[in-house]
Amino acid sequence: MVRKSDLNEHVRFLGSRGRKEVANMLARSSLFVFPSLREGMPLSILEAMSCGLPIIASRVIGLENLIVDGYNGLLVPPRDPKSLADAITLLMVDNNLRGKLAKNARDCIMRRYAYDKILPKLQQMYFEALSLM
Repeated sequence: MVRKSDLNEHVRFLGSRGRKEVANMLARSSLFVFPSLREGMPLSILEAMSCGLPIIASRVIGLENLIVDGYNGLLVPPRDPKSLADAITLLMVDNNLRGKLAKNARDCIMRRYAYDKILPKLQQMYFEALSLM
């Protein structure tokens, strides 16, 4: 499809990459696009948000739990390439909106998923599991 649409200059499929390389790529990115059809809790979205990237994602269960449309990203209907393209274009031309969504994405991660929030919950789960033994 990339070749047919003459997008070779704009789209690259990178394959598997190491954690440091992924972090560097995210740090150099302007936004993160995730047009999935079904998700649970995608680590890639959490990583992108922790890098302060606004997210464009499909409105599907799992992603709706992480992305608040218009607050920390944009949700588009699944299987709707025009809506996806419109959202990408909007964020590429509207620096203020992109900046607002980026800031809110990072704030959301820090408020809900930072280690100091997650580790006490994990520790409590382990202690509860051990007490059942």
